Amino acid sequence: MIHLDTHVAVWLRAGDTRRLRPIRVLLDSDELYLSPFVVLELQALFELGRLRETGRWIAEALDESHGIRVSSHHLAEAANRALDLSFTRDPYDRLIAGHALASGATLITVDGTLRAHVSCARWG
Repeated sequence: MIHLDTHVAVWLRAGDTRRLRPIRVLLDSDELYLSPFVVLELQALFELGRLRETGRWIAEALDESHGIRVSSHHLAEAANRALDLSFTRDPYDRLIAGHALASGATLITVDGTLRAHVSCARWG
């Protein structure tokens, strides 16, 4: 099981094959999921004017185009795991990483800080 970080979801939606090239093998290797916390962050980015589509719209489009579903499993445990991720003050990073950890998923992220501190986070 693979969870996608927010920027990976944005790049997939945009069809940015150049940025996704290092993880193409990972994207084709297992079932792909979005955490609802990614959808929430996408919505926040839309509301800030940084994205042109809502979080829900992006999630639905990724489900249609790539079969990527939103996983609502282990949400209580995700919040609990996020409490221990004190290396960052970003609540989205904490919840997204906590959800991947609670789900036993690999978190695909380009974020070097997440990769340095979260055992299931990787890139390429």
